Amino acid sequence: MVSKLQSKSSKDSMQGAAEFKNEIELLSRVHHKNVVGLVGFCFDQGEQMLIYEYMAGGNLRDCLTGRTGIKLDWRRRIMIALGSARGITYLHELVSPPIIHRDIKSTNILLDEKR
Repeated sequence: MVSKLQSKSSKDSMQGAAEFKNEIELLSRVHHKNVVGLVGFCFDQGEQMLIYEYMAGGNLRDCLTGRTGIKLDWRRRIMIALGSARGITYLHELVSPPIIHRDIKSTNILLDEKR
């Protein structure tokens, strides 16, 4: 089971092309099993989008609210919490310059097919 953190550029963001390019360059150097990998990006007609790897298990919120029909036992919950903590630690302490996520929530914690 791998839980991963993800984010995307806000539609309402006024982030310019130079800042978007810098974000792509920074995220392309992030490689950790508990952080989703950047697959690509789109910058077309003013739309900015980051494309991340697909996570078959969906997000943590859907699992916790029963939308997926999968019950998370305590062992799985602890593994998800540890995976999330490892991803955050990697971003804060091992990436140079450090990345502060600023939007950690259950919908941004993605689960692999093993949940």
